[in-house]
Amino acid sequence: MTTESPLPSQMHINEQRALVELAPENTESVPENTELAPENTELAPENTELAPENTELAPENTELAPENTELASENTELAPENAELAPENAELAPENAELAPENAELAPENTELAPENTELAPENTELAPENTELAPENTELAPENTELAPENTELAPENTELAPENTELAPENTE
Repeated sequence: MTTESPLPSQMHINEQRALVELAPENTESVPENTELAPENTELAPENTELAPENTELAPENTELAPENTELASENTELAPENAELAPENAELAPENAELAPENAELAPENTELAPENTELAPENTELAPENTELAPENTELAPENTELAPENTELAPENTELAPENTELAPENTE
């Protein structure tokens, strides 16, 4: 027959020591815990209701954590620039709000034209230096063009009417 030792086990002693060490912190927490108790009681049903969804989302949250951490660093990095741009953004907000309906109206057309714009982009890039070179001359000729526009408009129907005859006579004129 074995008898239990009347001496407390080491584990029991360690537990008692831990409780004694935590006692001041526990005593300090009592007012805050008392204050939070009603809110905790109020939130308990909602917490219970959300628990299955939280459990379901936990793997996805774990998977997204590294990306979130990466984006947090980027956000921190961009914060000074964002703060710098905030006044300008606030200044432009009314104009943006005013233009929003027109932008929404043009969105379908922009979407429709996007493939053509993409197709033309290399040609536009190629022509850009020439366009830049011709810009001063174009600016110089603009007033004269504006002045001649009404006459050109007036002559357009006659030009259209004569176009086939001109095309027919072109080889003869070249000779």
